[in-house]
Amino acid sequence: MVQLVKKTFGKYSYYYLVEKKKVDGKVKTLWQIYLGTPEKIAEFYRAHKDLPEVKLKSFPFGLDAALLAVSDDLGFVDVVDTHTSKKKIKGLTVGEYALLVLMGRCSAPVSKEGVERWFNKDTFLHLLWSFPHQLSGQNVRNHLDYLLTPEEESRGDPGAIRNIEEDLARALLVQGVKPTTLIWDTTNVFTHIEKGGKLLKKTKSKQMRFDKNHVAFGLAVSQENIPFLSEVYEANEPDVTLFPKVFGRLVDRLVRLNIDTEGLTLVFDKGNNSVDNLKAVLGHMHVVGALRRDHPVAAELLAIDAKEYEPLYTTGKGHAVTGLRRDDVGLFGMDRPFTVVAKHNDGTRRKQEGTYDRTTARIIETLEELKAKAGRVGGRGRRMTEEGLHRAINDAIYKDYRALFHYTVRKKEVEIPGKNRRSTILDLEYWLDEEKERERPEGFGKSVLFTDNTGWSTADISKAYDSKNIIEDDFACFKGRLFVRIMPIEVRKDNRVRVHVELCVWGMLFYRYLARKLKTMGIDVTFGRMIEELKDIRLAVVENKESNKIEIKLEEMNPLQARIFTALNLARYIPESKR
Repeated sequence: MVQLVKKTFGKYSYYYLVEKKKVDGKVKTLWQIYLGTPEKIAEFYRAHKDLPEVKLKSFPFGLDAALLAVSDDLGFVDVVDTHTSKKKIKGLTVGEYALLVLMGRCSAPVSKEGVERWFNKDTFLHLLWSFPHQLSGQNVRNHLDYLLTPEEESRGDPGAIRNIEEDLARALLVQGVKPTTLIWDTTNVFTHIEKGGKLLKKTKSKQMRFDKNHVAFGLAVSQENIPFLSEVYEANEPDVTLFPKVFGRLVDRLVRLNIDTEGLTLVFDKGNNSVDNLKAVLGHMHVVGALRRDHPVAAELLAIDAKEYEPLYTTGKGHAVTGLRRDDVGLFGMDRPFTVVAKHNDGTRRKQEGTYDRTTARIIETLEELKAKAGRVGGRGRRMTEEGLHRAINDAIYKDYRALFHYTVRKKEVEIPGKNRRSTILDLEYWLDEEKERERPEGFGKSVLFTDNTGWSTADISKAYDSKNIIEDDFACFKGRLFVRIMPIEVRKDNRVRVHVELCVWGMLFYRYLARKLKTMGIDVTFGRMIEELKDIRLAVVENKESNKIEIKLEEMNPLQARIFTALNLARYIPESKR
């Protein structure tokens, strides 16, 4: 219950609004707001009576309105409704449900259960849309099931998802978004779901959560970082076997979109390297990739001191990039020449040095703990088995560091303190390979690239491969807290997991398209600032005391917000005022 509380300090009195509640038998203050002295309160009251309007409530407007604008540009709702089979009944369509969930995920993120609260409390959309049913979590899930039913999932049918994705790509082309380069990469995110479907698997975790099940997905994005294709797959499938399935689908899509594949270049990392994969790509388009460090050509170039590399360019973060080029190189037993470029990025070198030091220290700390646990004499609790110790060591030493660390486990008899008998313990000894420890830093900041674009400059080849970083930015957003966060995943069935990830990918498509549109209109702001400025554009619901009319007005905007508001024509989404 809210109370007006008077507090006296010396000879002066002050008033507060206070809410108290009984918790565990004791009255506790939940919150309090300082109102001021009696004179100050009277001053505010007189000023309030003279105001022509009173603000009743305000709502975030800019971001949601901008997402509506993107939806209208791409025809998102119509595209979804065209490819789903729900009968036309009064209320929201599947496309409108999908748009609501996408927008909620872009802003909060909002769970399926939280859509109704977000719609009514945290956005202006309830002033714009009205419908006869509730936005319950079950209603949301039921409608999203039209995108991919459990039956479709069980027989490997993609449902409506791929057709929707393709029509969105077609709409992007109409809006002038045409790829000249496509970047393919994969990632995974961990979940707290222990018992799910076939998609959820334990794998090499990008977030170092090897104890958790993961969802894996890949993206093919344009040079402007706009997704043109996505794939959700079983998390333990290697990139090299996944790639041919996805690439065939990508080529089919490009052909249906009337995009000339011969003019395209595909960028991917070394995890996709195989003779069959490269032949498939080069049969349709050009390629820029990376060689593994143990490849003979890569090993030769990596052994050359970075001081002998030639300057190429400086990155936007001020890091110097240098390189060394070899032309007419034979690779993968193919009868065509490749250009190979060894590059060195000083910023990457410093980052890798820090990661190496932290990871090595973490592994040593874990091995010391295992050594103490395995060598424990006496005490309560089960003793560690030899098999269990080997398994724990294998988990402690990350795959990329196994060539660096060596260890032995021996059984050893020791005296039990205070007792006239002996016990067998496991004696763990470990050490670092001195030669590998010396060699490893020599490769920090270096990578070896290859391409069939033999006419490109060394800098252009390096920059093309560097463009892979833009997709890494998307992956960071998906795993972060600010933008289209995929985590947490609160659905278990495979069809719903796929739909959840796809909606987040489409949300990122909305954001990237929005950034591109503003840039083409002369508003070049960073991705993060664009979102923050949009979030700060708000609507106020005010009451005109003379006419008793409830009006909806924009709160004051700064110059950048006003430019964005005008460029996107967001005024069309301001709800009508009511009496």
